[in-house]
Amino acid sequence: MLRFPVKGRTLADLKGLAEPQPVRGGVSEAIAWAFHDTESYVDTVTTHLDFFVNTKANRQLSNLTPAGSLPEPQYFEVYGFMVDVLYPPSTVAWADVSQLLWGSGAEGAPIFTFTLADKNYGPWALTLLHGTGGITGFGLGPAAAAVEEYANNSVPDGGMFQDGAIVIPPNQAFSAKIEWAAAVDIAANKYIRLTMAGVLHRRVL
Repeated sequence: MLRFPVKGRTLADLKGLAEPQPVRGGVSEAIAWAFHDTESYVDTVTTHLDFFVNTKANRQLSNLTPAGSLPEPQYFEVYGFMVDVLYPPSTVAWADVSQLLWGSGAEGAPIFTFTLADKNYGPWALTLLHGTGGITGFGLGPAAAAVEEYANNSVPDGGMFQDGAIVIPPNQAFSAKIEWAAAVDIAANKYIRLTMAGVLHRRVL
């Protein structure tokens, strides 16, 4: 599990982290938080996926509403980016997840870029964004004749660690992108979930 300090900051502190000048203000409520967004990789078609750009009614797919920005007076300190391939156990799980994380092997591995206010962070290799966790165990197929595979994006160690260096202020556009040099061939379309974990600062009720 990703571990990071969770502490309240004044609005002046937050403004100072995100912008060059401070403002007066009181202490915020600070809580550990994780924003996630999910997009579908279409077999042999998809070459890029954009995250946090579309509002989704299904909270299992995304918990950021509306998409693309935080409302006033919320601030978010980013401590890690993580990527999961939402793949149930199957006889092709390992090969398909490997394809999605590494690409075909001929054009180079996929990359990840985060954008805040038209400023890019990255690109970084997608494999740096380790997953949030998954199944731990061993199983056989329905007829106990074949081993069913489960695959995850490495160990859940917090992914691409940022240590709060990226601070998202309210009403400022942000998004993320995963790019493949070429579409890969997998058994079927699969969801890919991006998680952005950190400290959410919001008003005290």
